[in-house]
Amino acid sequence: MLKPVLTIATVLTIAAANTAQAQTWQPVKPFKADYKAYFKNAAIGHGSRALEKQANGTYKATSTAKVLGGAGMSYDDKSYFSYQNQRIVTEKFSRHKRVFLGSTDITGKADGKGGLIVKSDDKTKHFPAGSWGNTLDATAFQIQFQDDVKSGQTNFHYHYVEGDKTKDYKFKIDGQETLKVPAGSFKTIRLKRIQHGDRQTYMWLAPKLDYQLIKLQVLRKGKQWSAMELTDFKFQ
Repeated sequence: MLKPVLTIATVLTIAAANTAQAQTWQPVKPFKADYKAYFKNAAIGHGSRALEKQANGTYKATSTAKVLGGAGMSYDDKSYFSYQNQRIVTEKFSRHKRVFLGSTDITGKADGKGGLIVKSDDKTKHFPAGSWGNTLDATAFQIQFQDDVKSGQTNFHYHYVEGDKTKDYKFKIDGQETLKVPAGSFKTIRLKRIQHGDRQTYMWLAPKLDYQLIKLQVLRKGKQWSAMELTDFKFQ
C-alpha cells in the first residue's frame, strides 16, 4: 500500500514554479493523513500516515494499514529520524506485519555511517549507504520523497529497506494535474516510477497540503491493479 517523462521544458516549468519554496529549505510539516485502499476497483482496506516532531528536535513518522479488516494483512511501521544537511538520517525503525499465516517483527538502527543494521527473525543484516546517499527505512523514505518534491528537485533516487530487503526506486516528474479524491480536489504534481515490465506506478502530490501524497496508483497492462486515495488530512 504505503506500507509503496515529459520534455525538459515541462520539467523546467515545474521546477520554476517551486523556486519560491526552494529558496528557503523547510522540512515537511507534521501531519496526519488517512487513505482508502483499492484492489482493481474494489475498496479493500484503509491506512494512515503521520509525522510528529519530538521534543528533542527529531521526528517520528508512522505508517499503518489494514486489508480486509486486518484479516488479510496489516502492518504498523514506526520510524525515528533526524536531519543532517537537509537530508533524512534514520536513527531507528520498527515494523510489525501480520498476514493470515503469521506475523513478522523487524527492527533496525543506524550504523553511524548512513546505513542501517536490521534484525529480522533473529538474523542481522547490514545495509550500508551508497552513491544514492543514506539508506532509509520505508517510512522515512516517504517523508524524504515529499521533502525533495517540495524543495523543487527534479531527480528522485532512493535506496531503502522494506522489511529485511532493499528497494531501489527512481521517479521522474510526469506533469501537473488537478485531481479529485475523497478528501477534495487538488492541484497536484504527478510523478512516475522508472521501472521495467508491464506495471506502471504513479504518485500525485499536492503543494497545497505541503506536498502530501494524494493518490498512488499501480497499473498492470494499462489497467488499475491497486490504488490508494486520500480521505482526510490535517496538519498537526
